[in-house]
Amino acid sequence: RRFGESDSLGEFDLHKLIDRVVPVDCIVDGMSRLVGISKEEAERLIEAEGGVTQADISNRWGIWHAAFKAAGLKRVSFPRDERPTLEQVAQTTPAFIARVRTHLVTVVNGEAFEACDNRTDMDRKPNHYWIMDDSGNE
Repeated sequence: RRFGESDSLGEFDLHKLIDRVVPVDCIVDGMSRLVGISKEEAERLIEAEGGVTQADISNRWGIWHAAFKAAGLKRVSFPRDERPTLEQVAQTTPAFIARVRTHLVTVVNGEAFEACDNRTDMDRKPNHYWIMDDSGNE
């Protein structure tokens, strides 16, 4: 906080800071490309699960995960010491959304087309990733 500059406090709003970490537009865009739906439909799925603007930092990931599941994606995760790189995942699963720490990366056709943290290198290890659920269940 800067003394005497109360006008600058809006820069530190919790939701603005969270959106800097994981931009909603990136999630909507990645989900729409991966699932093959419009951005408007992706936004509706997120809103139906609780919305992004109403969420606090502790439940945002839960809302997005629920929206991914509602969009027909399933979650794949690994033990910490067995996590492959994004490049390794892309060799067997060419299209997915991956959570890498507090960021999301969307990979289409084996290449990261956009990353929420503006890094598209494929040597990072995802916490988990989301792929199309062909089985009908998680």
